[in-house]
Amino acid sequence: MAKLNDYLQGRENALRNATLQLTSDQEKEILQAYLKSGEQLIKKIAKTADPTKRAVYMDYAYEIHRTTTNIIKKYSLDAAVTTLDSQSLLMLEMLAEKGAAKEALGFELNKLVNTRGEKLVESLIRGNLYKDGYGLSERIWKSSVTAGTNIQSIVAGALANGTGAAELSKMLEAYVDPAVRRTWDFYKIEGILGKGYAVQWKNLEYNALRLARTTISHSVTQSWKESAGVNPFIKKVKWNSVHAAGRTCDVCISMDGNIYTLDELPFDHPNGLCYMTHVFDESMDQMADRLAGWVNNPESDSELETWWHSRPQD
Repeated sequence: MAKLNDYLQGRENALRNATLQLTSDQEKEILQAYLKSGEQLIKKIAKTADPTKRAVYMDYAYEIHRTTTNIIKKYSLDAAVTTLDSQSLLMLEMLAEKGAAKEALGFELNKLVNTRGEKLVESLIRGNLYKDGYGLSERIWKSSVTAGTNIQSIVAGALANGTGAAELSKMLEAYVDPAVRRTWDFYKIEGILGKGYAVQWKNLEYNALRLARTTISHSVTQSWKESAGVNPFIKKVKWNSVHAAGRTCDVCISMDGNIYTLDELPFDHPNGLCYMTHVFDESMDQMADRLAGWVNNPESDSELETWWHSRPQD
C-alpha cells in the first residue's frame, strides 16, 4: 500500500482542522442560544405570579429546541459538504497537475457534493441511520425539556429554602450564562439548594452540546462512507483515535489504526473525538496519471468510466 505523501497529509490535516473549527463555532452558537433564551425566561419569571408554573418553562424549551435544531442542522451540513468537497477537489487538483481538464467533471462533482450532503444530513436528522430510529428533533426536544425542568426545580428549591427574590434573580442570571456558571461557586449553590441541584447547575446545556458534537462527527463519518461517489479512488479509510486523557475510551484506543472499507466503517460513539484519513492503494502520481488518461480517452480505464456513468444521480 502506497504511503501517503506530504501533500495528501496536509490536505487531511486541513480537513481535520476545518471540522474542529466547525465544532467550536457550533458550540459557541449553542451556548449563546441558551444564554439568550435564559435571559428571556428570567424576564417571564419576574412577571408571573407563580415562578414555578410549567407553561413558562415549556416556552423556554420550545425556543431552545427550535434554535438548537437549526444550529445543529446548519453545522452538520457544513461538515458533510466540507468532507465531500475535499474529495472532489482532490480529483480536480490531480487533473490540473497533469494539465488535463474536464469541465463536466467539476460541474457534476459540485452537484453531487451538495445534494449528497443535504440527503445524508437529513437521514441523520430523521434517525434513519440509527438502530433506535430516533431523529435529531426528538433528541433535542428531550434535552430542551430537561434543561427547562432543571431550572424549574432550582427555582422551586430556592423558594422552598427561603431564598429571596434578589438572590434568586442573581442565581438565575449566573445559571443561564454558561460563561459565568463555569466559574460560579459550586459549594455556595450546594449550600443553598443541595448537592443534586448543584450538579444540575453545572450541566444545563451539556446534552445539547453532546448531541451537536455527535451529529457533526456522524455527518463526517457518513460523508466518508459516501465519498466514493465523488472520488472513485477512495475504497478504504483509516480510523484515528485522539488519545485524549480522560476522554478516549478503551474501545477507541483499540480501534486506532484499523483499516475499514467504506461499508464497514463504524460511527464514533456520542461525544467522540476520533477521525478518519485516506487509505489509497495507489500513489498520488499513479491516480493522477489514470485520471488524466481517462479524461483524454475514456475507454482507457473501464473502472473510472463505470464510476462516471454509475455515479449517484440526484
